Amino acid sequence: MYNDYVDRVEGAGNEATVVVHTSELLKKYPMGYRQAYNQAFTNLPGDVGFNNGLSAPQPDFVEGLEAEEYRLFPADDCVPGAALYKDDPRSITLPQIAGEWKGPAGDMREARMQSAYDGAAMVHARTQALAYMGKSDPPSHASITTFTTDGTNLYQYAHYAAPSDKDPDTLEYHQFPISSINLTGTHQGHKDGRRSLRNAQDYAKTQSEELRDQLREYWEQQRDSLHPIAEGMPTLPAPGTEPLHAYKNEDDYEVVEPQPVYQPTPPTSTHGSAQKRKAPSSQGSSSGSSHHSKYKSYWKKDAMSGRYYHKHSDGTVSWLDDEEDERA
Repeated sequence: MYNDYVDRVEGAGNEATVVVHTSELLKKYPMGYRQAYNQAFTNLPGDVGFNNGLSAPQPDFVEGLEAEEYRLFPADDCVPGAALYKDDPRSITLPQIAGEWKGPAGDMREARMQSAYDGAAMVHARTQALAYMGKSDPPSHASITTFTTDGTNLYQYAHYAAPSDKDPDTLEYHQFPISSINLTGTHQGHKDGRRSLRNAQDYAKTQSEELRDQLREYWEQQRDSLHPIAEGMPTLPAPGTEPLHAYKNEDDYEVVEPQPVYQPTPPTSTHGSAQKRKAPSSQGSSSGSSHHSKYKSYWKKDAMSGRYYHKHSDGTVSWLDDEEDERA
């Protein structure tokens, strides 16, 4: 295996051939965690600081979870640029590792600069994802990894962001080397390089899955807190969603009809304004009517004179006009 690798790499005439042969060193993962080669980050927002005036990063290799692995969490809606590619439902989302290749005559310093740009883009997305949850990585903590290789040498780097010394509100993106391994000098060197590269892949996969789980858990907590469900409370169908009753007519076509929904009648309030009260009778009106009735039974009208009189038990007669004059 080692000798075959050395022979193929030494015989490679261009970068594409080197990519094919050195890709054998990479680990393959089950579905849901995939790789992409030489594809630009078309969904990365422009002019966010590290990429002002620059074209989108386009690493030779990137690996991460597909958007579908985030399930219900709308990653790209909550974290702009989380998905790498526009209009791709299976886009790699929030990757934690990328790589750059060079051919036999390639400049590895240029590859390092390219990987620095790739790393900054991934750090930016990770930082935004953590900020969405109100979190951040510890100072100088590196979760993002990149590598560069020309098939002969393998270089690995770690990436993180930190506030600028001049402006604490501005982030600076840092890249520092982790390892440098010759893949063709010795069999042991080849084995070490292969193991180191695969360990970096495993670490990136773990970081991706942990970040995904945190985002999903946070989003579900936020959703539940905004839409509490009252336990034990019966639900009534919303207007227009009444249960349907289906039956077959004479032509065996299924007919669906809405059914009336029972709506409980609200209880009548004993203090509500809708309650009618019987108006109390006027005391003055009642006593006046009684007095008038008694008045009419006491006095009698004289048919000849038209005056009112009252005949007492002793035979004497009192006239109404005389009574009024005496009271006056």
